[in-house]
Amino acid sequence: MHNLLILESSLPYPVAHGGFLRVFNLMRELSRTHECHLVVLAEIEPVPEPLKRVFRTCRFFPAPPIAKSWRRFFASTSDRFWAPSAPEFFRHTVQSLQRLIDALHIDTVVATSIYVAEFLRPLRNVGKVVDACDCLTLAHERANQYGVPARGMDPRGIADRLDFSRVRRIEAGLTRHADLVTTVSPADQARLRALNGYREEAIQVLPNGVSLEFLRAGGDAPLQERAIVFWGVLDFPPNETAVQYFYQRVFVPYLRSKNVHWYIVGRNPSPSILEIGKLEANVTVMGYVEDLVGLVRRVPIVINPMVIGSGVKNNVLEAFAMGRLVITTSLGVEALDVEDGVDCIVIDDPEEFAKGIVYFLDKPLERHRIAGYAQGLISDNYTWDKVAARFEKLVNAHAPAESSKFEETRFR
Repeated sequence: MHNLLILESSLPYPVAHGGFLRVFNLMRELSRTHECHLVVLAEIEPVPEPLKRVFRTCRFFPAPPIAKSWRRFFASTSDRFWAPSAPEFFRHTVQSLQRLIDALHIDTVVATSIYVAEFLRPLRNVGKVVDACDCLTLAHERANQYGVPARGMDPRGIADRLDFSRVRRIEAGLTRHADLVTTVSPADQARLRALNGYREEAIQVLPNGVSLEFLRAGGDAPLQERAIVFWGVLDFPPNETAVQYFYQRVFVPYLRSKNVHWYIVGRNPSPSILEIGKLEANVTVMGYVEDLVGLVRRVPIVINPMVIGSGVKNNVLEAFAMGRLVITTSLGVEALDVEDGVDCIVIDDPEEFAKGIVYFLDKPLERHRIAGYAQGLISDNYTWDKVAARFEKLVNAHAPAESSKFEETRFR
């Protein structure tokens, strides 16, 4: 039995985005054989029932004070943001964490946000892990190159540019806080290693997984023969940009006349996305759908036209698990160990992307062949139990002492 303490900046439930999906599912899997405890730097009550089933205890520490001074943007090392800007809060939080670690005999502390990573640095007699998930610096750089805001930050605004600089410096200091830093893809790993330049071997890839429910949901319902679907949180800038890119560069010039119906699914569609549904008879903007599996099983092809962002696209993992053919840009699957033409179809040229859709809508046997390989890839490598086993091995390889290691018999 290994004792884990998870440090979060906000309550990881409901699973409203990819970061919470990662925390909740990974810890749910680890809790089957280990004791998991949750600390959230926010005063929120009550604890949702699903979290009570995952974590042995859930505690809420006082939330960080709101830093209003512009001096916070110009800290010489923003990996020490809270220590200089709110010293009393920082000291009290570290002391409270240390008392909890000692009382619960914690072996490893996992910070699931870069914004709470600095609290790990002073902790004693415990393994320390930062799960950075996506590299925010990489996501911002790609968005800036494309000329769109990233994660709510406008590259043209002075405050947002300064905040981006602070994020960059936080990520550049992660290996000074922790024994192990995990991220979801080789691209994110490479950018974080370049930023840190110190203990680069401590930055390792831990992919996202997919729930077994999606694998069990594979198979076809009666198909709408000429339909495609994209889903995701639609106010997330990479997803919104993907929808606009596909509409303007692929759908309008090449698919509008081909009688292909496009379903856009996800919470919080922007006014510009809603307008697409009003303008186009063959586009349905559905918003949030309760039975996503039921919808996707009726649609032959899932599209993933990502042009900005970083990390893993969870909709691709879910589509693979459900036995759908995925047609994607190369950026959309950079986090996954896939082979073009075997597990999915990778196309970056807009016209060729459209041709690929039309071709595979008319080739059900080829769709099923590729989708079958993708399901096998998920089953072999990307279920949450496989991800949890990889996490255990990474912690053991980077543990500062034998006492911080998982027991070998606990490996799945």
